[in-house]
Amino acid sequence: MNKFFHTGFSQIQELYNQHVEQIDSALQHCKETPCTNGMAGEPIPYQLRNDFAVTGIVFLCFFLAVYALKNGKKYLYQHIKSFFRHKERAGLFDDTSNFNIRYTLSLGSISCISAGLFVYDFFSKTDPFLFQIVSHYAILFIYIFCVLLTVTGKALLYQFINWIFFDKEKNKAWIS
Repeated sequence: MNKFFHTGFSQIQELYNQHVEQIDSALQHCKETPCTNGMAGEPIPYQLRNDFAVTGIVFLCFFLAVYALKNGKKYLYQHIKSFFRHKERAGLFDDTSNFNIRYTLSLGSISCISAGLFVYDFFSKTDPFLFQIVSHYAILFIYIFCVLLTVTGKALLYQFINWIFFDKEKNKAWIS
């Protein structure tokens, strides 16, 4: 029985070595000659949802919104309340005169970034030729910058017109 076992094992080992040599030679041959069989695949188009930079920007907007809503609840509540209700004179305990710039800037930056993402997504579907020429990140940041520039320009224009036509007290009321 030992004689048959040893013969069977050596035969299996020999067949295994031949099989490994065949696979190695086939792999070597495949590396040397390019395969021309089949047709080239179609490249996957760029998708906004698969971009890690866009995902990071959306997370940044989310964390800014959480910060503004967590720490500025009273400030936001007071502004929403004063937006829907008209008073002839300010209340004694109102905090509308306490203008906190942190929450306004965080919510304004969220709005600008979101608007830039929406404009980017719109033009990526309507004008795909531009996106083949210029980098996606450059276009995205240009759109965000344009929205930010528009909002800043509007605020500066309001300041300039208020400075020309109204007095200091009305300017403060308009800004707040």
